[in-house]
Amino acid sequence: GLRSESTFSDTDSYYLHFLNVSDNGNFWEVPKERFEPGYLIFEKFIHKYISHNPAWLIFIVSCFSIGTVFYLLKKEAKNLWLCSYLFIALYLYISGFVCPVRQSLAASLCIWSFFATQNRRIILSALLILIATFIHSSAICFFVLLPISYLPLNRKNIIWVIVSSILAFGALGSIIEMLGRGTSTYLEDENMQLGNILDLIKAISILLFAYFFKVKNSSREVIWLAIISSVAAFLSLKITVLNRVTSYFEVFLIILLVNLAYSLSRHNRSIVYIGLIVIGFIHLLLIYVYRPEWNRIDSYNTILNSLP
Repeated sequence: GLRSESTFSDTDSYYLHFLNVSDNGNFWEVPKERFEPGYLIFEKFIHKYISHNPAWLIFIVSCFSIGTVFYLLKKEAKNLWLCSYLFIALYLYISGFVCPVRQSLAASLCIWSFFATQNRRIILSALLILIATFIHSSAICFFVLLPISYLPLNRKNIIWVIVSSILAFGALGSIIEMLGRGTSTYLEDENMQLGNILDLIKAISILLFAYFFKVKNSSREVIWLAIISSVAAFLSLKITVLNRVTSYFEVFLIILLVNLAYSLSRHNRSIVYIGLIVIGFIHLLLIYVYRPEWNRIDSYNTILNSLP
């Protein structure tokens, strides 16, 4: 979170946008542009009441996002340190909760809606998701949490989800094309297909692991959201923009995986832990060595000298 404007692909655009924020006029009046109105109001609040320095915007969003994820892992994961390690090593930290400023805010609010749903505070949960949608429109996908929180976790419902996903996969391309030529960029993107395929393989592998080892120590909501993550990864093979949707659910896949490993016998658990540590390290090393241009990773360039 302590990053400069030169770190990660989106940071500089948020820096420049924040520098152009005006404190004049009606606080609730926002211009029509590509950023959602909820984010623009949040941005104006930081600019007017905290600091005109964009470093504070990045710092506050990062602290809120990472703090929220840490609380989720602490509450739901049976092994906090391993879950935190995989969250970083498998790139979820960067791709979902730090690099995209608006989406990280929205995803964090969705996690709080998850807590509200667990306590059966459905109205509060829906309100949090609605606010998140006004910050980043992709958060609308998290409304799926509300019905599935009441859906029994059994073979019949899982088969229903699989069949619905296949039907949606076949129909999505036609639907997008019917909306107009301007939406063609949402269809297959060869530059992102490999990453989407790897995400799908990862999600399906974890779910198969859960099925064969009879997951026992994860809540029904966590398991359903992990299943939705695999559905989103599958649909992103048809519409690449849906890979943004997976960012809202992948953390629940990690929780499910770690909780599954925790339920094994001590000997088998140790073997799986070592395997996960090695896989995570190799994954992170390959990105740093062979794909450093992904999100412009620069771990040593921080904002510490920019804060007043």
